[in-house]
Order: sequence, then structure tokens, then C-alpha cells
Amino acid sequence: MDTALHSQLSPSVTIVGHVCIDQNRTVEDLTDEHRIDNGAGTSATVDAGDTGSSAGSPAVYMAPQFSRNGVDDVYVLAPYSDDFLGLGAGLHFLNPPQPGRTMLYRNIIEGGLRRQECYLSETAKSVPLNDVVADRLASTDILVVAPLLPTLTADYIRQVTAAAPSHAVTILIAQGYLRDVTDESVVVKRAFIEHADILPQFDLVVFSDEDISDALVVARNWSGLYPQVRFVVTQNSAGATVFCAGMPTHVAAHPIDTVGQAIGAGDVFSAALSFSYFRGGDAVDAVAEANSAAAEFIVRSAARAAV
Repeated sequence: MDTALHSQLSPSVTIVGHVCIDQNRTVEDLTDEHRIDNGAGTSATVDAGDTGSSAGSPAVYMAPQFSRNGVDDVYVLAPYSDDFLGLGAGLHFLNPPQPGRTMLYRNIIEGGLRRQECYLSETAKSVPLNDVVADRLASTDILVVAPLLPTLTADYIRQVTAAAPSHAVTILIAQGYLRDVTDESVVVKRAFIEHADILPQFDLVVFSDEDISDALVVARNWSGLYPQVRFVVTQNSAGATVFCAGMPTHVAAHPIDTVGQAIGAGDVFSAALSFSYFRGGDAVDAVAEANSAAAEFIVRSAARAAV
């Protein structure tokens, strides 16, 4: 990696994966809510005009963070429909909207605990790699792969990463391979059975200690298996741990006085991480900068919520 050259560049960023519509609900909300059949044997409210609906996915939070770093050349490759566009996320897509509706994630709060449901998951298919996409990937400096479900196959990932230039920084936000959806639309944890075919395709792999049991142990093992990859485990208020060739380095969280909304903080972290790593090539330094960016995001979110 030519870090001297990278430090002078404003990189182009391509995010490949999924977007979704988010709904936050309490159990009381659900008892009064009108539910409609989605045509797949389950039901959900997916009205983009619903005041409880918002645009979701890593891309929604990453693009503004890249912009804060002076990077506005950010494009997204993900399946979506017109209902997502109506939520005003402002993302630039490489592909047109598909018929129907966008995948829905519903966060249900009960007794202070959160459970997730996912509807319309059958729409979360990989977008074909046509000439437009290939040209974009060939000029990409930072390639982010951020699935919400494990529907991007290892072969698809190989095609995507192979199309990027050799100097590009490639980062996988692994959460989508660590979750699945039951027949009852409940989001559950999943074993990353494809890890041997997918993880070696990346420079950086990020996941949370909430995504997987014994996350630090798993990251250490994967880091030993794939020593060329830098693994980063985010640990909320405990900061994050970087694994390089099996060796861990803990990076403390950036101290803040305000406790704010954490939704999206992990995605802001990943955007700042990839940008800093592109600029400097040091994973530990990049994690420190990413911790700072996530903390600033939490403070900004708390300030908005207080208005």
C-alpha cells in the first residue's frame, strides 16, 4: 500500500451489500398496528410514509461519515425499491430500483430488551455485476462489503473484490454472515460457515462482540488462519480489539460524558476505520480514529435527541 500517495487522495468509495427499512416498535405499538400480508406467508407494515419508518443499513450511516472526511464520491450497490427512496436517505445507487418493496428490519423493544424481526428477506438478492458496476469497481479506492443477510455468495464476493484495483482497501462488515431469519421472521445468530472462502478476500474484517459468541476467541482463531487480514472486534464502551496474525491489540474507547443513541455508531466506526486505514495503513491507529468518530457520532445523536 502506497500510504504516501493515499494520504493525498480523496478516495472513491463503493458499498456493496443490502439496504433496508427500519422500524422501531414497542410491544404496545404492535398490538394496535395494522399488519398486511407481504405475499410471502408473513405480514408486516412496510409503508414508507409511516412515521416509525426510516432508512437503514450500514450505507445510510457510512455515507455521511465519509462526507465528514471530505469524501463525497460514494456509491452503493444493493437491492432496493421505490419505498426506500421515499425515506430520503440520499444514497447514490449504481443500480435502479426493483419492483415491490424493500427488506424491512423491525426492532421490538420489550422490557428494555430488543429483539429483531426481518420481513421481505427474499428481496435481498445480490445485484448482477454489469458493465456499469464493473467500471465503478475498477476505479474504487475503498470497497466496503456490508450485507445484512448471508445472501452474497463466496463466488459473488470473489467477483466483486477481484474487480477492484490492487491498491484498493477492502473491508467486510461481517454482521450479515452472522445472522439468519427463521420462518417466523425472527433474526437469530448464525455460524459463518463460508468464512474460509470469504474472509481471505479482505484487508479488514469488522464485527461486534454482540454479533457472535466468544468474539475475541473467534477473531484470534481467524486471524491465525488468515494472517494477511486485520480483524477488528468492536466492544461498545470497552473500545475495540485488533487482531494481526493472531496477536491482539486493545484500543480503548474514546471517552465521552454523554450517553446517546448508538444505532449507526458501528457503521460510523467502520467508515472512519476504512478511511483512516486507506490514508495510513496502520490498523491500530485506524481503530483509534474510528473510536473517536463513533464517540462524536453518539454525542451528536444525543444532542439531536435532546432538541
